[in-house]
Amino acid sequence: MQNSEIRSPAIRQTENSDIITWELPDGAISRLGQGKMMDDITPQPIAPSPDGRYIAVGNTIGVWWYDLSTMTPITLWDTGRGWITAISFSPNGKWLATGDGEGIVKVWDVHSGDCISQMQRDESKKMEQFMFNTNLVSHLAFSPDSQYLTSSSRWDYILYVWHTETGDRIAKFHVETNFKWSGGSPRPIAFSADGSLLACTMPDYSLLACADSNDRIRVPEHSFNYIAVWDLKNGEQVACLTEPTDFADSLCFSPCGKFLASSGQKGTVKVWTLTDWKMTQEFHDYGTMEQNQRKSSIHQRASYMLLKSQMIPSPCGI
Repeated sequence: MQNSEIRSPAIRQTENSDIITWELPDGAISRLGQGKMMDDITPQPIAPSPDGRYIAVGNTIGVWWYDLSTMTPITLWDTGRGWITAISFSPNGKWLATGDGEGIVKVWDVHSGDCISQMQRDESKKMEQFMFNTNLVSHLAFSPDSQYLTSSSRWDYILYVWHTETGDRIAKFHVETNFKWSGGSPRPIAFSADGSLLACTMPDYSLLACADSNDRIRVPEHSFNYIAVWDLKNGEQVACLTEPTDFADSLCFSPCGKFLASSGQKGTVKVWTLTDWKMTQEFHDYGTMEQNQRKSSIHQRASYMLLKSQMIPSPCGI
Protein backbone atom coordinates (compact mmCIF):
# COMPACT_ATOMS: atom_id res chain seq x y z
CA MET A 1 0.00 0.00 0.00
CA GLN A 2 3.03 2.25 0.04
CA ASN A 3 2.81 5.41 -2.07
CA SER A 4 -0.67 4.54 -3.28
CA GLU A 5 -4.05 6.15 -2.80
CA ILE A 6 -7.24 4.31 -1.97
CA ARG A 7 -9.73 4.09 -4.82
CA SER A 8 -13.33 3.01 -4.67
CA PRO A 9 -15.85 1.63 -7.13
CA ALA A 10 -18.54 3.72 -5.44
CA ILE A 11 -17.66 6.77 -3.36
CA ARG A 12 -20.06 8.63 -1.13
CA GLN A 13 -18.67 11.86 0.23
CA THR A 14 -19.34 12.77 3.84
CA GLU A 15 -21.26 15.98 4.40
CA ASN A 16 -19.98 16.82 7.85
CA SER A 17 -16.55 15.63 8.96
CA ASP A 18 -17.18 17.06 12.43
CA ILE A 19 -19.10 13.87 13.20
CA ILE A 20 -15.82 12.24 14.21
CA THR A 21 -15.50 14.47 17.27
CA TRP A 22 -19.17 15.16 17.99
CA GLU A 23 -20.20 14.31 21.57
CA LEU A 24 -17.33 11.91 22.25
CA PRO A 25 -17.34 9.94 25.51
CA ASP A 26 -14.66 10.71 28.11
CA GLY A 27 -11.28 9.34 27.03
CA ALA A 28 -12.22 8.85 23.36
CA ILE A 29 -10.24 10.72 20.68
CA SER A 30 -12.33 9.99 17.59
CA ARG A 31 -15.48 8.33 16.28
CA LEU A 32 -15.20 5.80 13.45
CA GLY A 33 -17.94 4.43 11.25
CA GLN A 34 -21.15 5.78 9.79
CA GLY A 35 -24.41 3.94 9.19
CA LYS A 36 -25.66 1.52 11.82
CA MET A 37 -24.34 -1.70 13.28
CA MET A 38 -26.05 -4.95 12.35
CA ASP A 39 -27.34 -5.79 15.83
CA ASP A 40 -26.61 -5.36 19.52
CA ILE A 41 -24.36 -8.42 19.87
CA THR A 42 -22.23 -8.24 16.71
CA PRO A 43 -19.14 -6.03 17.22
CA GLN A 44 -18.50 -3.49 14.48
CA PRO A 45 -15.60 -4.88 12.42
CA ILE A 46 -12.53 -2.66 12.26
CA ALA A 47 -9.00 -3.24 10.92
CA PRO A 48 -5.87 -1.07 10.48
CA SER A 49 -3.98 -1.34 7.20
CA PRO A 50 -0.54 -3.01 7.46
CA ASP A 51 1.24 0.23 6.51
CA GLY A 52 -0.51 2.14 9.30
CA ARG A 53 -2.06 4.73 6.97
CA TYR A 54 -5.70 3.69 7.04
CA ILE A 55 -8.44 2.15 9.14
CA ALA A 56 -11.25 0.19 7.53
CA VAL A 57 -14.61 0.03 9.33
CA GLY A 58 -17.43 -2.24 8.22
CA ASN A 59 -21.14 -1.68 8.84
CA THR A 60 -24.52 -2.13 7.19
CA ILE A 61 -23.77 0.11 4.20
CA GLY A 62 -20.30 -1.11 3.19
CA VAL A 63 -16.75 -0.34 4.33
CA TRP A 64 -15.62 3.12 5.41
CA TRP A 65 -11.96 4.06 4.92
CA TYR A 66 -10.36 6.50 7.34
CA ASP A 67 -7.08 8.38 7.16
CA LEU A 68 -5.37 7.31 10.37
CA SER A 69 -3.31 10.50 10.71
CA THR A 70 -6.40 12.73 10.73
CA MET A 71 -9.11 10.22 11.73
CA THR A 72 -11.28 11.57 8.90
CA PRO A 73 -13.34 9.42 6.50
CA ILE A 74 -11.97 9.45 2.95
CA THR A 75 -14.23 7.04 1.07
CA LEU A 76 -16.98 4.45 1.33
CA TRP A 77 -16.62 1.17 -0.52
CA ASP A 78 -19.90 -0.23 -1.79
CA THR A 79 -19.49 -3.95 -1.13
CA GLY A 80 -22.60 -4.93 -3.05
CA ARG A 81 -24.81 -6.27 -0.28
CA GLY A 82 -23.78 -4.28 2.79
CA TRP A 83 -24.14 -5.74 6.30
CA ILE A 84 -20.40 -6.28 6.71
CA THR A 85 -19.74 -8.40 9.79
CA ALA A 86 -16.00 -9.12 9.45
CA ILE A 87 -13.02 -7.53 7.72
CA SER A 88 -9.30 -8.27 7.53
CA PHE A 89 -6.27 -6.91 5.67
CA SER A 90 -3.79 -9.30 4.10
CA PRO A 91 -0.32 -9.02 5.65
CA ASN A 92 1.16 -7.97 2.28
CA GLY A 93 -1.26 -5.01 2.20
CA LYS A 94 -2.65 -5.91 -1.23
CA TRP A 95 -6.11 -7.16 -0.26
CA LEU A 96 -9.02 -6.47 2.06
CA ALA A 97 -11.37 -9.35 2.88
CA THR A 98 -14.99 -8.76 3.88
CA GLY A 99 -17.62 -11.14 5.23
CA ASP A 100 -21.31 -10.41 5.51
CA GLY A 101 -24.46 -11.56 7.27
CA GLU A 102 -25.32 -14.01 4.48
CA GLY A 103 -22.08 -15.99 4.70
CA ILE A 104 -20.50 -14.38 1.63
CA VAL A 105 -16.76 -13.66 1.72
CA LYS A 106 -15.12 -11.31 -0.80
CA VAL A 107 -11.50 -10.32 -1.39
CA TRP A 108 -10.89 -6.80 -2.70
CA ASP A 109 -7.85 -5.29 -4.37
CA VAL A 110 -6.90 -2.41 -2.08
CA HIS A 111 -5.55 -0.17 -4.87
CA SER A 112 -8.22 -0.65 -7.52
CA GLY A 113 -11.23 -1.44 -5.32
CA ASP A 114 -12.04 -4.46 -7.54
CA CYS A 115 -13.36 -7.73 -6.11
CA ILE A 116 -10.85 -10.42 -7.11
CA SER A 117 -12.56 -13.47 -5.56
CA GLN A 118 -15.82 -14.39 -3.89
CA MET A 119 -16.64 -17.40 -1.71
CA GLN A 120 -19.63 -18.58 0.31
CA ARG A 121 -19.89 -20.84 3.31
CA ASP A 122 -21.70 -24.05 2.32
CA GLU A 123 -23.90 -23.96 5.41
CA SER A 124 -25.37 -20.54 4.64
CA LYS A 125 -28.48 -21.73 2.77
CA LYS A 126 -28.99 -24.71 5.07
CA MET A 127 -29.47 -22.47 8.09
CA GLU A 128 -31.92 -19.96 6.66
CA GLN A 129 -34.81 -21.88 8.21
CA PHE A 130 -33.58 -21.30 11.75
CA MET A 131 -33.32 -17.57 12.36
CA PHE A 132 -32.32 -14.21 10.94
CA ASN A 133 -28.58 -13.58 10.52
CA THR A 134 -27.63 -17.20 11.19
CA ASN A 135 -25.27 -17.14 8.22
CA LEU A 136 -23.06 -14.24 9.25
CA VAL A 137 -19.29 -14.45 9.02
CA SER A 138 -17.79 -13.95 12.49
CA HIS A 139 -14.04 -13.67 11.81
CA LEU A 140 -11.63 -13.58 8.88
CA ALA A 141 -7.88 -14.18 8.93
CA PHE A 142 -5.15 -14.31 6.29
CA SER A 143 -2.18 -16.62 6.50
CA PRO A 144 1.12 -14.83 7.17
CA ASP A 145 2.12 -15.14 3.50
CA SER A 146 -1.32 -13.80 2.42
CA GLN A 147 -1.84 -16.90 0.26
CA TYR A 148 -4.81 -18.26 2.20
CA LEU A 149 -7.92 -16.83 3.85
CA THR A 150 -9.99 -18.50 6.56
CA SER A 151 -13.43 -17.70 7.95
CA SER A 152 -15.55 -18.71 10.93
CA SER A 153 -19.22 -18.21 11.80
CA ARG A 154 -21.00 -17.40 15.05
CA TRP A 155 -23.52 -20.19 14.42
CA ASP A 156 -21.59 -23.32 13.54
CA TYR A 157 -18.32 -25.10 14.29
CA ILE A 158 -16.85 -25.00 10.81
CA LEU A 159 -13.71 -23.30 9.49
CA TYR A 160 -13.11 -22.79 5.79
CA VAL A 161 -9.73 -22.08 4.22
CA TRP A 162 -9.62 -20.66 0.68
CA HIS A 163 -6.93 -19.62 -1.75
CA THR A 164 -6.99 -15.82 -1.60
CA GLU A 165 -6.80 -15.03 -5.31
CA THR A 166 -8.64 -17.97 -6.88
CA GLY A 167 -11.27 -18.57 -4.19
CA ASP A 168 -10.62 -22.33 -4.34
CA ARG A 169 -11.33 -24.14 -1.09
CA ILE A 170 -8.17 -25.55 0.45
CA ALA A 171 -9.52 -27.09 3.65
CA LYS A 172 -12.58 -27.45 5.88
CA PHE A 173 -12.19 -28.06 9.62
CA HIS A 174 -15.03 -28.91 12.00
CA VAL A 175 -16.05 -31.01 14.97
CA GLU A 176 -18.21 -34.07 14.38
CA THR A 177 -21.66 -32.62 15.07
CA ASN A 178 -24.51 -31.00 13.19
CA PHE A 179 -25.60 -28.86 16.14
CA LYS A 180 -25.81 -25.08 15.78
CA TRP A 181 -25.51 -22.28 18.29
CA SER A 182 -28.55 -20.32 19.42
CA GLY A 183 -27.47 -16.81 20.33
CA GLY A 184 -24.05 -17.22 18.74
CA SER A 185 -20.67 -16.68 20.37
CA PRO A 186 -17.37 -15.23 19.21
CA ARG A 187 -15.44 -17.59 16.96
CA PRO A 188 -11.94 -16.05 16.77
CA ILE A 189 -9.33 -17.65 14.52
CA ALA A 190 -5.57 -17.28 14.16
CA PHE A 191 -2.72 -18.59 11.99
CA SER A 192 0.64 -19.48 13.49
CA ALA A 193 3.62 -17.38 12.45
CA ASP A 194 4.77 -19.95 9.87
CA GLY A 195 1.24 -20.55 8.60
CA SER A 196 1.28 -24.26 9.45
CA LEU A 197 -1.26 -24.17 12.29
CA LEU A 198 -4.77 -22.76 12.55
CA ALA A 199 -6.52 -22.17 15.89
CA CYS A 200 -10.20 -21.50 16.54
CA THR A 201 -12.55 -21.69 19.50
CA MET A 202 -14.95 -24.61 19.50
CA PRO A 203 -17.73 -25.54 21.93
CA ASP A 204 -17.27 -27.73 24.96
CA TYR A 205 -18.82 -31.10 24.13
CA SER A 206 -20.88 -30.97 27.34
CA LEU A 207 -22.96 -28.22 25.72
CA LEU A 208 -24.29 -30.63 23.10
CA ALA A 209 -26.70 -31.94 25.74
CA CYS A 210 -28.31 -28.48 25.73
CA ALA A 211 -29.53 -28.77 22.11
CA ASP A 212 -33.22 -28.28 21.44
CA SER A 213 -35.45 -30.12 18.96
CA ASN A 214 -34.03 -28.05 16.08
CA ASP A 215 -30.44 -29.05 16.95
CA ARG A 216 -29.71 -25.56 18.29
CA ILE A 217 -27.64 -25.13 21.44
CA ARG A 218 -29.01 -22.57 23.87
CA VAL A 219 -25.97 -21.40 25.79
CA PRO A 220 -26.34 -21.79 29.59
CA GLU A 221 -24.62 -19.52 32.10
CA HIS A 222 -20.98 -20.24 32.94
CA SER A 223 -20.50 -22.29 29.79
CA PHE A 224 -17.24 -22.03 27.87
CA ASN A 225 -15.33 -22.92 24.73
CA TYR A 226 -12.33 -25.06 24.12
CA ILE A 227 -9.63 -24.10 21.62
CA ALA A 228 -8.96 -26.46 18.72
CA VAL A 229 -5.68 -26.33 16.76
CA TRP A 230 -5.29 -27.94 13.34
CA ASP A 231 -2.35 -28.75 11.11
CA LEU A 232 -3.16 -27.00 7.83
CA LYS A 233 -1.12 -29.38 5.70
CA ASN A 234 -2.49 -32.75 6.81
CA GLY A 235 -5.84 -31.57 8.21
CA GLU A 236 -5.33 -33.22 11.60
CA GLN A 237 -6.34 -31.68 14.92
CA VAL A 238 -3.11 -31.42 16.90
CA ALA A 239 -4.40 -29.89 20.13
CA CYS A 240 -7.56 -29.40 22.17
CA LEU A 241 -7.12 -26.79 24.90
CA THR A 242 -9.77 -27.07 27.60
CA GLU A 243 -8.47 -24.49 30.09
CA PRO A 244 -10.62 -21.53 28.94
CA THR A 245 -13.20 -20.94 31.69
CA ASP A 246 -15.21 -18.43 29.68
CA PHE A 247 -15.88 -17.67 26.03
CA ALA A 248 -12.61 -16.60 24.38
CA ASP A 249 -13.07 -13.65 22.03
CA SER A 250 -9.50 -13.33 20.72
CA LEU A 251 -6.66 -15.69 19.76
CA CYS A 252 -3.09 -14.87 18.81
CA PHE A 253 0.11 -16.81 18.06
CA SER A 254 3.39 -15.17 19.05
CA PRO A 255 5.70 -14.07 16.20
CA CYS A 256 8.46 -16.34 17.53
CA GLY A 257 6.20 -19.36 16.94
CA LYS A 258 6.43 -20.66 20.51
CA PHE A 259 3.17 -19.51 22.12
CA LEU A 260 -0.58 -19.23 21.66
CA ALA A 261 -2.59 -16.73 23.72
CA SER A 262 -6.31 -16.24 24.24
CA SER A 263 -8.32 -13.46 25.85
CA GLY A 264 -11.66 -14.16 27.50
CA GLN A 265 -14.82 -12.20 28.06
CA LYS A 266 -14.16 -12.20 31.81
CA GLY A 267 -10.93 -10.27 31.34
CA THR A 268 -8.43 -13.13 31.38
CA VAL A 269 -5.44 -13.77 29.12
CA LYS A 270 -4.03 -17.31 28.96
CA VAL A 271 -0.79 -18.43 27.27
CA TRP A 272 0.14 -21.94 26.07
CA THR A 273 3.42 -23.33 24.72
CA LEU A 274 3.23 -24.99 21.31
CA THR A 275 5.73 -27.72 22.15
CA ASP A 276 3.55 -29.47 24.75
CA TRP A 277 0.32 -27.37 24.68
CA LYS A 278 0.61 -26.65 28.39
CA MET A 279 -0.76 -23.40 29.82
CA THR A 280 2.22 -21.47 31.18
CA GLN A 281 0.85 -18.04 32.10
CA GLU A 282 -2.46 -16.47 33.07
CA PHE A 283 -3.30 -12.80 33.55
CA HIS A 284 -6.45 -11.11 34.79
CA ASP A 285 -8.36 -7.80 34.70
CA TYR A 286 -7.89 -7.06 31.00
CA GLY A 287 -11.40 -5.69 30.53
CA THR A 288 -14.66 -7.64 30.36
CA MET A 289 -17.81 -7.91 28.29
CA GLU A 290 -20.99 -7.61 30.35
CA GLN A 291 -24.54 -7.58 29.04
CA ASN A 292 -23.24 -7.54 25.46
CA GLN A 293 -21.43 -4.24 26.12
CA ARG A 294 -17.74 -4.15 25.18
CA LYS A 295 -15.67 -1.92 27.40
CA SER A 296 -12.86 0.06 25.75
CA SER A 297 -9.56 -0.69 27.43
CA ILE A 298 -5.89 -0.69 26.59
CA HIS A 299 -3.50 -2.77 28.71
CA GLN A 300 -0.04 -4.14 28.00
CA ARG A 301 1.65 -7.03 29.73
CA ALA A 302 3.53 -10.25 28.89
CA SER A 303 4.48 -8.83 25.48
CA TYR A 304 0.82 -8.69 24.43
CA MET A 305 -1.52 -5.75 24.06
CA LEU A 306 -5.24 -6.20 24.45
CA LEU A 307 -7.04 -3.51 22.47
CA LYS A 308 -10.83 -3.63 22.66
CA SER A 309 -10.81 -7.42 22.97
CA GLN A 310 -8.18 -7.86 20.25
CA MET A 311 -4.68 -9.09 21.08
CA ILE A 312 -1.71 -7.76 19.14
CA PRO A 313 1.63 -9.54 19.63
CA SER A 314 4.72 -7.47 20.22
CA PRO A 315 7.67 -8.10 17.86
CA CYS A 316 9.57 -10.10 20.48
CA GLY A 317 6.72 -12.46 21.39
CA ILE A 318 6.71 -13.63 25.03
